[in-house]
Amino acid sequence: MEFEATSSSRDVTIWTHSGGYERGHRDGSSKEALFDRPVGVAVTSTGDIIVVDTFNHRIRIVDQQTGHTRTLSGSGKKGLADGAATDAMFHNPGAISVGFSPFTGEEVTS
Repeated sequence: MEFEATSSSRDVTIWTHSGGYERGHRDGSSKEALFDRPVGVAVTSTGDIIVVDTFNHRIRIVDQQTGHTRTLSGSGKKGLADGAATDAMFHNPGAISVGFSPFTGEEVTS
């Protein structure tokens, strides 16, 4: 996967960042991380990049400052199940968004 995002205020710039052309699943530095068909990307208020790693059935996050990728949620098994971060199951997730709750003002991801 080739991207990098930085954000300042409302502007977002996308450029090369994490992963390569090899498909797979591996958390790690920008040179070590692997993705399989990432299709959805959102940027948090801190500039971190949330990635929908579709064929790995996982939601991942790339730390904007260090470039390190880690899995936020998803067991890696195709399915539909609520649960703790590593127990949750997705079936080819395809989109994600980041916003703020109108009730609490806190950042939320959906």
